[in-house]
Amino acid sequence: MKTAFGLEHLRSELQLLLEVIGVDYLISNIQWAAMLHNIIEIIKDVPLLFPTKRDLKPKELKIYNEIAQNPITTGAGVISAGISEVDYESLGVENMGKMFCT
Repeated sequence: MKTAFGLEHLRSELQLLLEVIGVDYLISNIQWAAMLHNIIEIIKDVPLLFPTKRDLKPKELKIYNEIAQNPITTGAGVISAGISEVDYESLGVENMGKMFCT
C-alpha cells in the first residue's frame, strides 16, 4: 500500500488535529511557513533508508542500478517531495515492516 500526501494536506490534517483535541485556533500563513521550515530542516537531516543490495529482487535491483547511474548533477534541485508508507515486508525485506519514507 502506498499512501502519499502533499503539504496542503498536511496542513489541513494538522488543523483537524487541533479541532479534535479542542484547540480553537487557525494556523496563519506565516505560522505555516515557519512550521514548514522546521519540517524541512528535520527531513533533510534524516538519511534515507534503503534495503541492502543483496536483499533486492532482480527487478528492484535493476531500478536501483538505473538510479545509481543517474546521479544528481550540479545545479539540480528538488521540485517536490512526498511522504509514502512503504511495506518493506511485502517487498521481501525481512524485519522491516512498514515505514514512512520521503
